Amino acid sequence: MPVPPDEFMRCWGSSEPSRTGGLDLERSDCVMDTRIFVGDYTTGSIGVRHESYDGSKLGALRFAARYAASFRNEGFVRLRSEYQTKPQCNEDYVASGGLPLRAVICLRAYKKLPQLYDLSVLVATLDQSRSGVQGRFDAQGLSFANAQRLAKHYIEAYGWAAH
Repeated sequence: MPVPPDEFMRCWGSSEPSRTGGLDLERSDCVMDTRIFVGDYTTGSIGVRHESYDGSKLGALRFAARYAASFRNEGFVRLRSEYQTKPQCNEDYVASGGLPLRAVICLRAYKKLPQLYDLSVLVATLDQSRSGVQGRFDAQGLSFANAQRLAKHYIEAYGWAAH
């Protein structure tokens, strides 16, 4: 999993073994400690989250249903509608370095900061029938071109990490 160097981010993790013999989860989060204040809100931060799912005690169909449900429960609204547009998202299935992924890229424009966007990228590995990794990358206050570059870099890092 692509994890940033911890010189500029604070990271923590947790584990949730299943109490019922089902899906085990390990999670790591990293967030920048610095932000830029813009009136009533902040921007300029980066966050990364990874969740590793072990469903070896479940059947493949039950694992797939729970894994997909976890991917669907993500939200993309950070600021009120007076500050930002609704998220515009694109979902696709891609292969990064031979690793099959489901990827969603969302952008939200700032209404009073022209040509700046918040980016969210979700990925889910699809190469195993009873285990998987889901990642989320969030970056705030980017140009459209930089948002595209960061999304591409994050998705490609999964294929590199798989080797």
